Amino acid sequence: MLTHEKKVAGLLMPLALASLLMLAACGSYPSLLPPTAAPTWLPGASPRPAIAYPAQSATTRDFTNASAGWFFKPVVDIEVTALGYYDDGQDGLLHAHRSAIFDGATRRAVVETTIQPQSPLDGFFRWEPVGPVVLKAGHEYVMVSSGEGPFDPEVLNPKNASLAPELLYLRYRETQENGPRWGYPVRSASKVILSGNFKFKQVTAASATP
Repeated sequence: MLTHEKKVAGLLMPLALASLLMLAACGSYPSLLPPTAAPTWLPGASPRPAIAYPAQSATTRDFTNASAGWFFKPVVDIEVTALGYYDDGQDGLLHAHRSAIFDGATRRAVVETTIQPQSPLDGFFRWEPVGPVVLKAGHEYVMVSSGEGPFDPEVLNPKNASLAPELLYLRYRETQENGPRWGYPVRSASKVILSGNFKFKQVTAASATP
C-alpha cells in the first residue's frame, strides 16, 4: 500500500513536469530544439549552417563589453567547415569579428578564425572557411563570437530561429563583464545573442580524428 507521502509525490510529479514545459514554452530559449526526425544526409550534400533565421533588424543591438557564446551538443559526428558572423544589412561589417568553437570540457578553442568586413556572404552571414574540424556526437561545445563595435549589431533573441537537426541547443553564456572580452563564456544572462554561426557537413570515413 502506498504511503501518504508517496501518493502526494505521485500527484506532484506530473504537475512539476507540466510547469517545466510551460516555462520552456514561455521563455525565449530553449526554443532552438531540433526536429524529432533523425538527421539525414544525401551523398555529396553541401555544408549547412548550424542556425538560420530571417532578417532581424528589429531585434539587434550593439554589444561591445563581452563575447557571446551558445552551447550545443552534436547528435552525430560532424565536420565544421566555416565560421560566420551575422550581417544584418548584407552590406559588409564595420569591424572584424573573432569567432571560435570551444571545447566544453577543456575550455580551449578547437577551431578559430576572424570574420572580416567583406568575408564571403551567404544568406545573412559572412563566412570564413576553416578545417574541416570534427566535433564528436554527445560532446559539449560552445560557439563564441566577439562583440566589436559599437556599430555591428548583435542578434538579440532572434525571431523564427531554427537549429540544424544534427545539433542540440543547451544554453547561452557571456564572458565576464569586467574580465577579458574574448574567451570561454561563463556568465549567465537572461537574453540570448546568436550572431555567431558555423557551417558543417557529415563526417566521412576519411575524416581525421580531432
